[in-house]
Amino acid sequence: MQQTKINEQQKVVRASAEAEAAVADAKGRSASKLMMAEAEAKANALVSSSLTPALLEEKALEQWDGSMPTYLSSGAPLPFIGNATGPVSR
Repeated sequence: MQQTKINEQQKVVRASAEAEAAVADAKGRSASKLMMAEAEAKANALVSSSLTPALLEEKALEQWDGSMPTYLSSGAPLPFIGNATGPVSR
């Protein structure tokens, strides 16, 4: 009878320790994800603030193979020529 009671108490203590470990693990994972998301948001903000229309056009021209599109939708601006207000100024 005494041994059974001790075994039950050990099970309760073990289950409680496992539950606390699971909570600590979940909190750690949550904090890690939050830190990663905050760092990524800061990096995105830095990149976003450095982008200008001229820089975007330059990057696109660097990757352009020189061929024009085979079709355009109605009212779409021609690539690198601009829209109704004219090309992007440098």
